[in-house]
Amino acid sequence: MKTALAAIALVLAASPALAQNVKITPIGSHPGELCANDRAIVFDDPTGVRFLYDPAHNVTGGDDPRLGTMDELEELAAALRERGMSLCIDLVLNHTAREHPWAQGWLLTEGAKITHMAPGYPPEFEPGFVSQIIDASGLNLLPGFIDVHAHGAVGVDAMDADPEGLRAVARFYGSHGVTSYLPTTWTAPRDAIIKALHAIAEVRGRVQGGATILGAHLEGPYLNVVNAGAQDARFIRIPERAEVLDLLEVGVARRITLAPENDAGLWLTKECCRRGIAVSAGHTSATYEQIAEAAQHGLGHVTHCFNAMGYLHHRQPGTVGAALALPEITCELIADGVHVHPAVMRILVEAKGPERVILITDA
Repeated sequence: MKTALAAIALVLAASPALAQNVKITPIGSHPGELCANDRAIVFDDPTGVRFLYDPAHNVTGGDDPRLGTMDELEELAAALRERGMSLCIDLVLNHTAREHPWAQGWLLTEGAKITHMAPGYPPEFEPGFVSQIIDASGLNLLPGFIDVHAHGAVGVDAMDADPEGLRAVARFYGSHGVTSYLPTTWTAPRDAIIKALHAIAEVRGRVQGGATILGAHLEGPYLNVVNAGAQDARFIRIPERAEVLDLLEVGVARRITLAPENDAGLWLTKECCRRGIAVSAGHTSATYEQIAEAAQHGLGHVTHCFNAMGYLHHRQPGTVGAALALPEITCELIADGVHVHPAVMRILVEAKGPERVILITDA
């Protein structure tokens, strides 16, 4: 949607007369929804003229006779303004716009904000309007990465409870394109986890020269010992209310990984969701039905999908089957080609769509 809005902004920036008289309304969230032959359509509307815009195509031309030129659109906007009416633009996303990167593109920034972006070559700006031009020909431009599952780097672990160490990790991540992250704790005794959470709380926010620390991801200790994986099985335990509240009252947790297959895990799911903490199933043997029940109470994610959870079986789909089948579930993925086979990664993306897969390092 942001890309589509940026494309609309470019059209309006090129036409001040049009920009004075435009309303922008997003419609649909499913790719391809309402896209009539992948073209833009102009049709009458009781409050003006509505323009159904497909951002994968140029609004100012093309071989479709229904597409007008920019001059014609400006004339239309002026005529509508005289009648007290407006031109409405509805945005529609489609597969073409979402799945194919621009072979050539440009963007314009003002301070720390991107103000315009579009495929193709940039327009001619007035002399002095652009203070710096960066030629990135042959390179790929991506948004900053947000790593929601990262334990540490450069010899530092979140469980060290070292504020300066966390800042060093943030600077290292920043040098690799990560603009924000969640320091992630391990299964450990209560006091060790609380100490780590307080250190994260101390440095939460922007880090000079590094990635922003958004809060903490609690991975454990409320997991299933059968699926301990790299977690220390000695400290895996059932959620106990007093301890849970001690951890959550630190106020820095933004995400928690837990095993929801018992009553205590389901209670913890509800409590975290009530507090606005994202809940993810991981290190779990939960059945399909148990994940579905937890999802009804707010569980919306699966931690490092396929790793440290039961296998997918055609009669017992388990956690993996629930992750693939339930549309409300997003899936973390360690896409290093080692933790998950590339073919299985493709299956996940095909099942969920790229917008429901979260790349993580689990570093």
